[in-house]
Formats: sequence, structure tokens, C-alpha cells
Amino acid sequence: YFRRCYCIIAPSKYTAKALRKKIMERKIEVLPTGIDIEKFSGGDGSEIRRRYKDKKIILHVGRIVREKNLDLLIEAAPYILKQTDAVFIIVGEGPAKAELEEKVKKKNLQKHFIFTGFVKDEDLPDYYKSADVFVFPSIYETQGIVAFEAMAAGVPVAASTAKALPDFIKDGENGYLFDPYDAEECAEKVIEAMESKEIAKRASKFVMGYSIEKMTDRLLEIYSFGDYKNEGEM
Repeated sequence: YFRRCYCIIAPSKYTAKALRKKIMERKIEVLPTGIDIEKFSGGDGSEIRRRYKDKKIILHVGRIVREKNLDLLIEAAPYILKQTDAVFIIVGEGPAKAELEEKVKKKNLQKHFIFTGFVKDEDLPDYYKSADVFVFPSIYETQGIVAFEAMAAGVPVAASTAKALPDFIKDGENGYLFDPYDAEECAEKVIEAMESKEIAKRASKFVMGYSIEKMTDRLLEIYSFGDYKNEGEM
């Protein structure tokens, strides 16, 4: 299929590199999926914050499957809770949900973990805005759109070093990175993210470069001006 195309669009450098190993003779352009900055910056998290009073809100949004590596967040929770009173809000549905809920019970963390289930798209900005930090321990991402959404909401992100995430999140610059198999390091980075107001500002500024409008303009450039007639062009 790919070899029938003059040009292939990949959402990250990581994905482009993976494709390049399979398809040497085609042009590959890196073009991340654009984010609706206005939508996610305009949320109101006040009602959600009222539910949890003075607790820190640690958020994850996404399909609940094993590759999202939420086991790590459960393992990291006791280290985090030693330093701050927090609630972990897990937004989304998926086949691993029941297994994770059972693990939370075994570790006696039920009071600290909230599995919301499915949340309507129009309500997601409010969840992002309520958070003190967004945690993304996934071990397989080709871009990581939810991290961009959190940044657009002005929320600092702590993410794993897996796959495409380091393409966009730079440790100590616009977010924090941790080993996806190290619960203590995950906890440390989550605490750092919560305490750093400067990182949230840098993240908001960074994600402005990935708005839907800017990515659409780039897409139009690729279609309009790309010279992909020579099949052997790299």
C-alpha cells in the first residue's frame, strides 16, 4: 500500500523512522495531528476540583489497555502519596479497566483512584483544566495527542521515554520524562511537574506550534508544493 503512494505522512519522527526501515524509496513527511488549542485552553475545572477539595489531581486520559502502562502509575502512587495528598483520575474505557481496578483494591488505593469511565468529548477540557499534572506512562505512542491536549490546557506533563513521546516532550524544558518501567522515577517526575509553574507555561507556548490551523497549512503545503513525481526521491 505504501509503495503505491508518492508521499507518506507520519505523525512523528519516531514513526517516520520506523516506516523508513520498511519503505526506502518513498518520501516521508513528518506532520503531527493538530490540536484545537481554543477548545482545550477554554475548559473550566472548578467543579471537578471542588469534588476533591485540597487534593492534588493527577490525570490520565485515554483508552485503558495494557500498552498504556497504567500499572506503573499504580506502582508509583504510594511514593507520590508520601509527599502529597492526591487523587488519580483515570478517564476512559477499555479492556484493562477491571484488571487495574482490582490491582488498586489489592494495594488499598481505592480512595485515591477514580475510574470515570467514558467521558463526553465536550467535557474533556474541564478534566484537563482541573489537573495539577497529566501523567502519560504509555509504552507505545506514535504521537501522543492527549499530551498535547493537556499542554493546551496549561497542564504540565510527565511522560515515559517510550517511542514518539521524547520527539515532543523534552525533559526539564516543556515537560518531564521517566523510564516507563521505573515507578520511583515516575513518582519523582510527577512531583517535579506539579511543583513547576514554569514548565506549564513553556508547554502551553510549545503546543501553540501544533494548532489545527498550523498543521492544516503545512498539510496543504505538502499536497500543493511537494514534488513527489519521481518515485525514487527520498
